[in-house]
Amino acid sequence: MQIGLKLHIRNYNGGPGIRVFWNKGKMYDRVIDSKGLHTINFETEDFVLPNTLVVEMYNKNMRHDTKLDEKKNIVDDKACYISEVSFGDIRLTNELFLFEFRKNSGEVITNNVYMGFNGRFTIDLATDNIHAWYNGLQKHLITNTEQFDYDKFKTEIFGIKKTNYSIKY
Repeated sequence: MQIGLKLHIRNYNGGPGIRVFWNKGKMYDRVIDSKGLHTINFETEDFVLPNTLVVEMYNKNMRHDTKLDEKKNIVDDKACYISEVSFGDIRLTNELFLFEFRKNSGEVITNNVYMGFNGRFTIDLATDNIHAWYNGLQKHLITNTEQFDYDKFKTEIFGIKKTNYSIKY
């Protein structure tokens, strides 16, 4: 089965080191020094479930690899943003926010796919049927995602209060 990753690299002061583990074996280990989208694909014959895919970022020095402006806002960084993970025909994008990133310090960051610290992003495939696992992720997203409120959106973005009319297209 093919396992794929789409990573957006930020390469301030050189790029981050990325390691990928599957089935406890290291599939990839490289410092990615060019900025932008990188696609990494693996063909694995030992696609055994349940299993874990781990994407590890390393090689970041927190004192030197984040550029701040005079107000201490981050203007450039050495980091990795995970935009997609695929297992054969299954593509995870929004589902990635359901998994954890654990910094090397042990702190767990949830609802996040931006690796701005050295640490590990872990995807647990906790069943022996990948399609059932994926359907479970989809069900979780559907039942736990807040409904979009157009009136709330208008108020937040435009400062428009709820009106008694609607726009028809």
